Amino acid sequence: MGTPRKLDADIVALVHHIELNQTGWIDHALVRVVRFSVWMAGGEASSQEVLQQLHSIGLNHLSATAIDSALQVLVAQGDVLERNQDKFALSEACRKTTEAAVDDAENTEKWVRDKVWSAAQATGGVGESLDEDQLWNEFRSRFIIPFISGFGARAYELVSGSASDTNAPSINSEVSARLPNVSQEATKAMVLALLDRSDAQCRTYVLRQLNGYFFQAASSLPEATKQRLFGQHKAGRQLRLVLDTNFLFSLFGLHANPANEAVEMLLEVIKQIQAALPIGLYVLPTTIHEFRMALTHYEQQAAQIRTTANVVRAGLQHRLSGVFERYLQLCKDSSYKINAKDYFEPYHTNTTRLLKEKGVHILRDVTDGYAANQSAVDDLHDQTEFLKNKFPGQPSRQRTHDSIWHDIVLWYCVRDRRPPGGDTIFEADWVGVTIDYALIAFDAYKRRRRGMPLVVHPAALLQALKVILPGDVALEDTILSLMRMPFLGEEFEVEDEKVTHKILSIISRYEDVEDISVESISEILLDKLLRGKIETAHDQDEELTLVKEAFIIHTRELEQKKSLVEGRLQEHEDRVSELTEKVESLTDDVVSTTSQSEYDIQRTRVGFGVAVASLAWVSVTLILALYAGVVEATLGRYANGGLMLLAFALCLKGLDCHVAKQTRVANDRLPIAIRISSRLFWWFVVFGITALAGPALYDGWKASLPAA
Repeated sequence: MGTPRKLDADIVALVHHIELNQTGWIDHALVRVVRFSVWMAGGEASSQEVLQQLHSIGLNHLSATAIDSALQVLVAQGDVLERNQDKFALSEACRKTTEAAVDDAENTEKWVRDKVWSAAQATGGVGESLDEDQLWNEFRSRFIIPFISGFGARAYELVSGSASDTNAPSINSEVSARLPNVSQEATKAMVLALLDRSDAQCRTYVLRQLNGYFFQAASSLPEATKQRLFGQHKAGRQLRLVLDTNFLFSLFGLHANPANEAVEMLLEVIKQIQAALPIGLYVLPTTIHEFRMALTHYEQQAAQIRTTANVVRAGLQHRLSGVFERYLQLCKDSSYKINAKDYFEPYHTNTTRLLKEKGVHILRDVTDGYAANQSAVDDLHDQTEFLKNKFPGQPSRQRTHDSIWHDIVLWYCVRDRRPPGGDTIFEADWVGVTIDYALIAFDAYKRRRRGMPLVVHPAALLQALKVILPGDVALEDTILSLMRMPFLGEEFEVEDEKVTHKILSIISRYEDVEDISVESISEILLDKLLRGKIETAHDQDEELTLVKEAFIIHTRELEQKKSLVEGRLQEHEDRVSELTEKVESLTDDVVSTTSQSEYDIQRTRVGFGVAVASLAWVSVTLILALYAGVVEATLGRYANGGLMLLAFALCLKGLDCHVAKQTRVANDRLPIAIRISSRLFWWFVVFGITALAGPALYDGWKASLPAA
């Protein structure tokens, strides 16, 4: 026999990958578990060793007979090979498939663990003494296992009609669970990371754990009970759901609540399973009355808020109930053209017709006798006293007489209509549906936590109905969303909403409310001192004064901030101006230096070129002039020679003037060639005049001499 493998219970649950919707799913799941147990043995294993292995991971109710039957199924399938001496081993193909499943399960668990660790680290609320492995082990043992067990227990009660052996705490109690050296903020971040419906790995991890709990709980049932509950479903069964008031708000989409998604999914599920289990929706007249009273209350409250853009945007940013949040969002979407009456009145006046359109029937004449039912009256008294003691000094959380009575009547109506022996969801016939955890707790108290619940949450109902539903990702997403609800719900407090509403209604009375910025309204709504005073105010006049004073203080603070900002802005502007002047000065210097450099370069180039050209021209002119003058004079043509010298002198002077002009543009001094040409000009003039006048003077002088 090979070395036995040790795996975490989470991995075991993931590898099982139980599909609850299959007929005889418990038998299918048991075959998978046994196959996996043979692999965990590390080689060969006897049926007794398989049984011991499964007992070690919590499946204590499995019998040797059940293990033998599962092994024979695996042998017939070719997944397991039977050796001598009652030994079994996996086939090579089955071994590879199982190991691949283990790898996948380990990767899923690691992904979720890393995500939970990152979420906790991001809050900065994890003690230095905890590393990732320690935190995960604490989180799994203190939260995941109890939470999955608690959530699964509710659905299991609906399916089996009996409480599980797991001592599971309620869903709400898990919110207050604290881990050692971990802050409340970090704990909540870890929970929400685990229950992230958008993450396929997290969804796989949580829902397979939940299905694994189902298998562990269901495997302890007697064989006859398992066949009755999970075998082929009988024809002729039906289920009637009695809806609570808050369910109607989700049904009509009148409040922003995660339960809206559950209600939509439940309606879709009802359509899918009509053939296997027809489901009808019903509502009590007292529920319609409470629904209308709630609408009237919300309409009156909403009418006090002016739906200007700034008020609506500020209101959506702060703590308001789902009803007000949905109303303000609709106001924003309609460009602030809708009012409270337009929004609420159609649901108030057309309740019956709207319910009929949703397929909801009214149970008439079923609630009249409960006012004389002493047991119901006693429950009313007990619940009233219970809430007073639980929430002393908090009237808003103690609930009204009418609200408590409505819930009690709904519970009794369901109880009185459930047939004898209706101990599973498929045989109960009547079930109340609510998203009110107080009503669910009342039901648990009345039943002493025995038997199938009379009132259930949509999440538990959907999980129970998975037994007869095909696998559906949308359904799994919805279940995960509903599992998150208790942890998201703590963010909203009734008193916070009341204070927020009072402040918004007071601000709405101002004539110039549209001129108040969203930021200013938000600052007032977040003012803790003001909120505390509003809670203890005696009348509306005092509340109005408090808000007015808060605005005055806020205005002064804004003016102080404005003055401070303006002062700093002026300092920055002065500094910028100073720096700008320096930059401009430096820029001018750079430009000047650059221009001068370019000028000097250009001047040097021009001066050099002109100097060379002028020197060449002077040289050529001098040579030609001298040659021409000398030749003409030699030939006795002095006049011609003189004229030529004068002509060359004039050309030289013209060149001299042009070159001198160009040179002075580029240089302050004239080239030496120009200075030489200026002197040559005068020499050419002297020589030219001499050549012209010399012969005549000579002839005259000669003529004046006496004859020899």
